[in-house]
Amino acid sequence: MIKRQRKHSDLKPMALVILTGPPPPLDKEFKASRRMEVIFGRFGLSVGRCFGSKSAYRENNPGCIFIPNANVFCRTRGKVFWGDLDLARDKPALRRVAALLRCRLYVLWEFDGRFENADLRHQEVRRRALWNTSVAE
Repeated sequence: MIKRQRKHSDLKPMALVILTGPPPPLDKEFKASRRMEVIFGRFGLSVGRCFGSKSAYRENNPGCIFIPNANVFCRTRGKVFWGDLDLARDKPALRRVAALLRCRLYVLWEFDGRFENADLRHQEVRRRALWNTSVAE
């Protein structure tokens, strides 16, 4: 059997579908400044870092305080970092970054600092924070 190639004139017009309703929430795509990437990276906190499987990380690191896709804010610069954090391990590095920046850093859960929450007022950042660098431990 020989298949004949379709000619442009053989093609049927396609229907155009127009979707209505509100658009999906857009994440104000966070891009850390080069300066912030360098500062956080200096202390082993690469922006956008990913530990891989959440359950495997928790299983392989007993006692961890794993915050997947964490958001880190400060009062003067807003959102300065996002990526996986393990507060059991990363608190000292976050404190060193805060000292270098001369500000308090606030760690928020993923959805508390993404999408429509990427530009929060400082009072709301403080309210939503699960930890900050001034907490004594």
